[in-house]
Amino acid sequence: MTNKELQDALNGRLEKFDGEKYTGKEASTPVYHRWYMHEIESELESRGIEIFRAATWKIVAEIDGPGDLRVGYEPVASVNVEIKRDKRYKFGGHGVVKSIRVQFREDLQGLTIEETRAYLLKADLKNRLEYWRKERERLSAELDKAAEKIADLTSISIEEADV
Repeated sequence: MTNKELQDALNGRLEKFDGEKYTGKEASTPVYHRWYMHEIESELESRGIEIFRAATWKIVAEIDGPGDLRVGYEPVASVNVEIKRDKRYKFGGHGVVKSIRVQFREDLQGLTIEETRAYLLKADLKNRLEYWRKERERLSAELDKAAEKIADLTSISIEEADV
C-alpha cells in the first residue's frame, strides 16, 4: 500500500464528517480534532500500520531503527480542516465542519509504508552523520587550540632572581 492509497482511504473515511455540526463547548481542543484523530488511528490500526500515529493537525511517524537511529514525531501528512464558524461567537463556539482531509507530504506520496520507513530512517542517519562530522571538526579545532596553548605555556621559563 502506498501513502497515496492510505491518504485516499483516510479521506474516504473522513468524508462522513462533511457537514457535521459541533458545539464548541469543550474547554480546550475542539471536538472535531478528536473525531479525525480517532478515525485515523482506527484506519491505521485496522491496516496494521504501526509507524504512523495521529496528532493534532497532522500524522507523524515514530520509528525505532537499528542502533541510535530513531525517527520521532516526524510530520508525514497534514490534516486540513475547513470549518464554518457561527459568527455569533468571537472565539470558539458552534460551527459546521465543511471538510476534513489528509494530505501526505509530496516526497512520500508514491512510497509504500515500508519504503517510507526506510526513507525516514535514511534521512535520520544522514542528519546524525552530518551532526557528528561537524562535532568532530569542532572538537578537532578545540584540540588544536589546546595543543597550541600547551605549547605556549611549556615555552615559558621562570628563573629565580639574584638577590
